[in-house]
Amino acid sequence: MATCHFIELNRNLVFQGFTGSGKSYLACAVARQAYAHSLRTGDVRLPDFDEEWQQTTAKQLGQLKLLNQYSNYSVLVLDEWQLVRPAGEFLKFIFELLDRR
Repeated sequence: MATCHFIELNRNLVFQGFTGSGKSYLACAVARQAYAHSLRTGDVRLPDFDEEWQQTTAKQLGQLKLLNQYSNYSVLVLDEWQLVRPAGEFLKFIFELLDRR
């Protein structure tokens, strides 16, 4: 993982485990390593992302701009997935984001 070759191969990483097991730490370490390789990285907590998405729904082309913003990262860390269970339109938005990436 230190070479970030998995990013060039368009592979995803999923860290799964109990609370406090270091998933966020590992994800941030991967993002830092990607940044060190001059790759564009982003990190967002899913509860914050949900709120940002809700704010853009009222704006014209707001969701499209948000989708473009987050799909342009080489590495995108979606943290704290289980704090907010995505549902409905937000879940469709996340799947569209993952599909574009």
